[in-house]
Amino acid sequence: MRSSRHAYHCAIRKVRKDKEFINSERIAVSLCSAIIHAISGPKLNGSGQSLLVRVVDGVFDCQAISKIFVDKYRKLYTCVFYRADKI
Repeated sequence: MRSSRHAYHCAIRKVRKDKEFINSERIAVSLCSAIIHAISGPKLNGSGQSLLVRVVDGVFDCQAISKIFVDKYRKLYTCVFYRADKI
């Protein structure tokens, strides 16, 4: 009985000590599953076919579509907005 009580209290101390890590791990797992769900996309009437966009900005080729997004994100992340009077 004493060893069971000791093991229980050791487990409680460990959980309290690792509480932040456990919460972080749960959030990470949740985000990963949400990303995987988002990548797989919505399904059409249970047919198993996902909704895919075939045309972006008039471009049909997958590589060209990805290049469009690369260019847009590169432009977005390299632009700098500042006001000279705020420096």
